[in-house]
Amino acid sequence: MLFRACVYFLVNNLTGQDGITFSAHDLVPAAVFFHEQLRAFLGVFHILNVHFHRVFRAFFEVAAFFRRTVLQQLDRKTNRHAEIDSEVGLREAKNPIFHTLKPF
Repeated sequence: MLFRACVYFLVNNLTGQDGITFSAHDLVPAAVFFHEQLRAFLGVFHILNVHFHRVFRAFFEVAAFFRRTVLQQLDRKTNRHAEIDSEVGLREAKNPIFHTLKPF
């Protein structure tokens, strides 16, 4: 589609504005130039694609690392709170005053 649009653009510019007539032989340098430009563009696009892929992969690896770290910290805090709750529960069960106090 892009190639067809560029050929259409070249043909219109070569024929339409100054009354230039051309033969197929005149299109060869334009086609070669277009082909070189297209290869250069695709080469740059490929390089950018590879680098962006590496950058995004590194970003998601760092994000996954932080996610694992945060989840581990939360897990540790949750475990610690469970330990504290069990200790408090044991103390309350051993102390008879907690059984006599009534909430409001």
